[in-house]
Amino acid sequence: LSLEDAVRCVYVRSHEQQKMAGSGRMLAVGISKREALRYISQNLRECPDCEIACVNSPKAVVIGGPEDQLTVLSKSLPLEVKRKLLQGNIAFHTSTMKPILEKLRKKLGFLKSHKVQKRRAEFVSTVTGNYLDDEVDAEYIVDNVRQPVQFEAAVNVLFRSDEGKEPSIVLEMGPNLTLASSFLQCMPAGKKIEVLGTLSKGKNDSRMIFELLAKCQNHGLKVNWSHLIGNHGYNLLSNLPQHPVIRLPSPGSSYFRRQGGIGLIGTYGIGPSAGNYMFAEGGPTIVEISSKVCPQMMNHVMTGIPMLHQEHFGQFQERSS
Repeated sequence: LSLEDAVRCVYVRSHEQQKMAGSGRMLAVGISKREALRYISQNLRECPDCEIACVNSPKAVVIGGPEDQLTVLSKSLPLEVKRKLLQGNIAFHTSTMKPILEKLRKKLGFLKSHKVQKRRAEFVSTVTGNYLDDEVDAEYIVDNVRQPVQFEAAVNVLFRSDEGKEPSIVLEMGPNLTLASSFLQCMPAGKKIEVLGTLSKGKNDSRMIFELLAKCQNHGLKVNWSHLIGNHGYNLLSNLPQHPVIRLPSPGSSYFRRQGGIGLIGTYGIGPSAGNYMFAEGGPTIVEISSKVCPQMMNHVMTGIPMLHQEHFGQFQERSS
């Protein structure tokens, strides 16, 4: 979809779904799809309207339905089973959504005539649980609203690909890491992967994005820093430092220069004389050195480019250990 069509689609879908406010709740449960179906079947008389809304992993499902029925179902689960009644008052991805489907289908009619854009990456759908070969049309969005989310099936498809094409890292695009644990629960035995979040509640959005991109580069992905930071007055200097006795602190590091200073890509907290530091949990230490926080840097210049003195790397190592 084009950005314009995508935004319009999100608005129409959200507007119609909000009409079902008060229709029910959703209960997250730490069991498999098979176990969930068994408990629903055992409580069918008291919980006739409870349905599976999401299959997130072999150990995580979400059940939708009227709140009183979900309460009964929750009480029937073994004490050791984790469960949580989610915020909100709509039973998404269940038959509760039927009253809005026809009107939603008509309002999304504009998708029939949209210009199909060639995909730059393969698309695995959590609506079908498989690769999506067709275009995204009104019927696809309607199915997304009505049918249960097939997250587990979609993740499994990723790891049934040809050897060498499996993802090495996963980016969850959203305000918080909500599906990271489910993704990891779907991993084949012995397979290790890191799930990275784009944003986090209570943290600076710009800093989070820069930190994410730095981690992606450390994983071997090519990041177009010139395009990203060029708009903010930075000049990328990816070949620094150039002194023969100084080694890069990490193989994937990139440097930038701004207002006469240089440093590693990232965001920063207050540090000692060698610059400002940002410590990422489980990740690299990212350092900024500028003419303001480290004026002595400007005393080491080669071919017009400020150089990192060797003693600074000793301070970096000491601070990051």
